[in-house]
Order: sequence, then C-alpha cells, then structure tokens
Amino acid sequence: MAAGLQVWAPDGRQRIDTTTVTALLLGELSLGGNGTPQEGAIYDARFSQGDPFFVTIAQGLIDRDGANARLRFDGNYLRWTWPYADSGSPSTRPRSTILYGIR
Repeated sequence: MAAGLQVWAPDGRQRIDTTTVTALLLGELSLGGNGTPQEGAIYDARFSQGDPFFVTIAQGLIDRDGANARLRFDGNYLRWTWPYADSGSPSTRPRSTILYGIR
C-alpha cells in the first residue's frame, strides 16, 4: 500500500499529493515612484526555511526599456537596485508590487 499525503476535492479530483509544490507568501513590498533610493533591501529570517521566490506585479507602464528594479536574494535579504539614475520621469522608477515567500 502506498503511503503519503493526498488531498481530494469534493468532486473527487485529487488536489494535492506528495509531488505538489506549495508556497508560503511571507510579505508584500511596494517599489517605485520618483525619489525612491537607487537600491534597497529587506531582511526576513524565514527565507532560510525554504526556497525563496518573488513575483513582480507591474503597476501601469510595461517594462519595455528595462527600467524595472533588479531583484535578487542574498542569504536572508531580498535586495533590489534600479538600472537607471532617477530622472524624475515615471519611467525611470516604475511602480510595482513585489510578493515574496518560500516554497
């Protein structure tokens, strides 16, 4: 007999088993707008408890010029930098929401 976790929906479909990847959302970050610093970081000790990830949700302008923040994980830090100096134009610091968590 097989062993493991299985979760079924009321309609009989299997929803989760031992091969399902789930994620835990840890927080949300708003970036962008005129006058924001060239770089920044947040610390979260929980990043070490799994495989950290982030999702960027653009607000408004599409990043056709490569102006969105560059994000990366560095230990328990999520760091970001902007590729261009702040010119005062909305396109140099496009607003976005960053969702982050662990899998």
